Amino acid sequence: MLKAKVLIVSLWEISNDCVGGTERYVIDLSSQLHLQGVDVDVLMLSGEKITLNGVKYTPVKGFEKKVNEYMIKKEFFSILTEQNLKNFANCISKNCDVKKYDLIHMNSLLFYFLFPEKKRVFAIHDNPSDFDNNWGTGSFKRFLKIVNKNKFKKTFFVAPSKIHGEEIASLLHEKILVIPHALNLKDLVSKRAKAEIRAQYGIGDSYTILIPSRLELFQKGQDLAARALCKASSSLGKFQVIFSGLDPQYEKNVKLIKSICKNGNFKYYFIKFSNIGDAYRLADLVIVPSRSEIFGYSALESLALGKKTVLSDIPTFREFSINNPSAYISKLDPMTLSKSIIRAFQSKDKKTPSGWFDKYEPRSWAKNYIKFYEKIISK
Repeated sequence: MLKAKVLIVSLWEISNDCVGGTERYVIDLSSQLHLQGVDVDVLMLSGEKITLNGVKYTPVKGFEKKVNEYMIKKEFFSILTEQNLKNFANCISKNCDVKKYDLIHMNSLLFYFLFPEKKRVFAIHDNPSDFDNNWGTGSFKRFLKIVNKNKFKKTFFVAPSKIHGEEIASLLHEKILVIPHALNLKDLVSKRAKAEIRAQYGIGDSYTILIPSRLELFQKGQDLAARALCKASSSLGKFQVIFSGLDPQYEKNVKLIKSICKNGNFKYYFIKFSNIGDAYRLADLVIVPSRSEIFGYSALESLALGKKTVLSDIPTFREFSINNPSAYISKLDPMTLSKSIIRAFQSKDKKTPSGWFDKYEPRSWAKNYIKFYEKIISK
């Protein structure tokens, strides 16, 4: 058992109904650490004080406004500079007392100047493409130069994929440990009958294609999937498409996707599922057309559940779909993607090889982190 007290710091608010990948990472990791006897707390920039799975989640004092990674630029600084990052860290640290913690685990490099005197682990979720979209072209590399200039001996890095780890390591000139994210399949397996789920959401019973990612088009690429489905519709017969991930901030994109889908001969639905397992339960085929991902929970979920899954040809998807015959990797232009959809549609279901999922099992995942923590604390 790890004889240390760990604090996980999250950019995002954690609540009972959060669905994002970074929030899930924090919840799953803290829950698994707690189950294995680790004394762990979670600090959030904003939100309400709650307890989940035996772990206490506390917002930073003095942050009255809701703050997340997308709002930091507006609320704290418009230009990404070393001094602004230090000011941001100081704004947080002056409202926190972390003396009782032996190790601080953070989920964004935007926290780089926070608690530098402590032993720290950074799980690098920062997506270079998404980062540049938010802060300006080339911002991610400029940001890493700031990190590279300011080295802290007690700071260590983890990445969720080999390809991302190698990229960051080459830019930071640091060793990056790769620990892929985990997935609790029990939470995804819906036991409800398909007819019951369809009735609840008013969905038909024809062949169902699911596009499960949040409706953030820049990164997740649902617009490309919609165009590809229009091109493929004449070859697929009768089918319907479900777009999930309908968080309030992305509702503005529904109109655009609807305007594209009107050119295809199929029904389409936009649904915010109370249980994403119900969505997978309905799916005969899943499409995950992300333009970029650091990991990609939706893709892993679909493959782990044995669903035929059309994936964009990006490094992280290629990495974890190796040796899984249910994965259909495709370039992202609509014509090529439509052909991949048709190929997957016409193929038979294939069984996932035994042992393929082992590295994503939650208990083993947490043990890998505990070993890493022990190594750091012993130094």
